[in-house]
Amino acid sequence: MTNPFNVYSQRKYSIILKNSFLFSLFLLFVLILDQTDYIEFSHGLFWIVYNSIFITVFLILNFPELKYLKKLLDLVNYFYTSESHSLDLVNLNLQTFVFPLNLSDDNYEVYGKLQPATYLGGDIINHAKDREGNYWFAVGDASGHDLNSHLFSMMILNQMNYLVNVAKTPKEMNEMLNQGLRERIQSYPIPINSYASLGLLKSDPNGNFQHYGLHPNFILYRTAKKDIEIIETSGHFIGIEVSNAFHSNSKEEHKNHYFSMNKGDILFCFTDGIFEQRNKERKYFGYRLYEFIKNEDKSNLPLFSKRLFESVKQFAGETIDDDMTILIIRKK
Repeated sequence: MTNPFNVYSQRKYSIILKNSFLFSLFLLFVLILDQTDYIEFSHGLFWIVYNSIFITVFLILNFPELKYLKKLLDLVNYFYTSESHSLDLVNLNLQTFVFPLNLSDDNYEVYGKLQPATYLGGDIINHAKDREGNYWFAVGDASGHDLNSHLFSMMILNQMNYLVNVAKTPKEMNEMLNQGLRERIQSYPIPINSYASLGLLKSDPNGNFQHYGLHPNFILYRTAKKDIEIIETSGHFIGIEVSNAFHSNSKEEHKNHYFSMNKGDILFCFTDGIFEQRNKERKYFGYRLYEFIKNEDKSNLPLFSKRLFESVKQFAGETIDDDMTILIIRKK
């Protein structure tokens, strides 16, 4: 884009002629009006309108780069008036370019879906394999729904992709993430209020899981029994230890937890934005999530996720007030 302040130096003579013609035209316009009785020149409103039109024409002629300002205003208006459409685009871009692609190999089928409540969501999903062939999974929810929470989630995603080959357990990864935050704050002493609930899981190819982190409980669907089990989570937040808030001395927070999955079992990891959506009567979606998981067809994970999100939005009146995220893991 050309710098608009260089216009005069680049088009010196043409601008002189152009503006001379402009001044003459507006002067002629005033002289013509002066010969009529339709305009009262002593009236201040006339000169306000006249000068406004003159300045507008002057700027358009001399600063054609102002068309970029119009494009910017059009873009802002697009996001303001087309919220649902723009959120769909953001959702698509986040899943395509930021978070990992869905996985299907000999051991697992993994599918993730996010629906931000605003243009930049604070939820996170991740999965990766380490050098030893173990699988790492994560689902998280950063505080807030703004740029700060989005960047905080991206920091976790970036660090986790490095730590899968460093940390031995989910608890150790949690500690390393918080240690990295402490080191950053010591180097840059600024107030950091961001934190995130983050459920971290590690599994071998045979379905033996260990997990750690304070996050909404996971739901494990046992295919053989056609019933669900609740996998309780515990641990520390990411970022909370930096500010020493909400700290607990519970022994459950100082160890990894374990469970196993059999062939066909499906694990559902999600953020609270799904079950805490409320309808017009201020009732939560809540237990309906458990019923949906238990009763709906789960043969097609993308279709299942689509129906779940549609059900939540229909319950909430098509407007959500929190990011919704789900990570589904099926054992093959």
